[in-house]
Amino acid sequence: MAGLTAVNFFRIGYQLVVAAWAAVQITGRADAAPMLLLIATVASMVLAPILGAMVDIVARKKTMLLSGHLGIALAGATPLFAEKMLAGRATFVGIAATVVLANVFSVVSGGAMDYFLKAHLPQPERTRQLATLNSTAQIALIVGTGFGGLVISRAVSSHAFLVVSLCGAVLAGCSYCLLPSLNVIRDEARSSWKRGVFSAGPALYLAHRRLFLIASCAALAFSIGQVTNTLLPGLVSVYLHGTSVNYSMVEGAWSVGALLTGVWLARFSTHASSSIHRDFMVIGAMAVVLAAIPFCPSFPALLLMHFLLGAGFALVRIRSETRFLSECPAQLLGRFRANSSLMTSSIGLTIFAAPTLCRGATAAGLYVAMAGAIAITVIGLLLATRQSVVVGSPAATGYCANKSGPNTS
Repeated sequence: MAGLTAVNFFRIGYQLVVAAWAAVQITGRADAAPMLLLIATVASMVLAPILGAMVDIVARKKTMLLSGHLGIALAGATPLFAEKMLAGRATFVGIAATVVLANVFSVVSGGAMDYFLKAHLPQPERTRQLATLNSTAQIALIVGTGFGGLVISRAVSSHAFLVVSLCGAVLAGCSYCLLPSLNVIRDEARSSWKRGVFSAGPALYLAHRRLFLIASCAALAFSIGQVTNTLLPGLVSVYLHGTSVNYSMVEGAWSVGALLTGVWLARFSTHASSSIHRDFMVIGAMAVVLAAIPFCPSFPALLLMHFLLGAGFALVRIRSETRFLSECPAQLLGRFRANSSLMTSSIGLTIFAAPTLCRGATAAGLYVAMAGAIAITVIGLLLATRQSVVVGSPAATGYCANKSGPNTS
């Protein structure tokens, strides 16, 4: 699984830099990157509940995993197809199609992979093993973002996206050869599907409120990454007059912070319960750092801030994933993974739309406003759940049928 994680997160880091930078360069607009993410988010919000239910319904989880990987391979070739159809002209539409398709098929492959993780990661060792996988992922992200910055600075954008196709093909090949068959038949999933999409979506949180807290914690951490993905390309390119290499270095600093956190957790974490409130406090501290980014005095300070954000993100993410795999009922893995994606996308919709809707706002104003909204949400959740709830506490045992759980898309 470490090899699959490495290839997938190399693809994520590479795609993030190539798509954002290509969009800004083709359009010449600082809000091109957030517009790209906005389009992909709307598509994910519409399709995530349906895709999550499909992952739970289909008994052959390996088939679903392969479908997701092959879909990513198709997504990477989309800009080249679009360019051929438009007589050699690279377009924003082709890039947007790639990001949308990659996000959609990632929901499928991610939901299917949860079944393999739950089946093969023993409960007492989940935190350490997930932390080890996180370290592998962050190394791959560092390499991917760096390689993406180098490639997009020299290659035609449509050709640069072919690396995404190659990664999807490698993932499909490795999954087919290395992973065992995994068949899980769930009658409950079929009845849920017949009742409609909503029953497979957010309505499930009404019966599993502990999972709502876990998903909220993870979504707030992801929202900080989404703010960075939205505003950083324009900040570096338009306001700081930096290069694609500067941009990839900042993204790499985030990954280095996340990597070191993963190594620390893999080495020193225990199976002892930890309060989810502590993770909310970490997110609050990250919001303060986020608000300070546009006022940083130098490029090294910018790197340091993103290093700290990456470290905090990894800490919250790994703990949230561990809680998710431990507490989510086995037959609902695909739907709750899709619901988590839906929640993240809903928050992202506001973040990605902000630069377009607030055209007169400065980069500093957007950073401060979004960081403030995250901080206020954290405070509200802390006040609404004053009694600390930890994994294995009475509040959680009702939902413990077993359980674990992107920078970005």
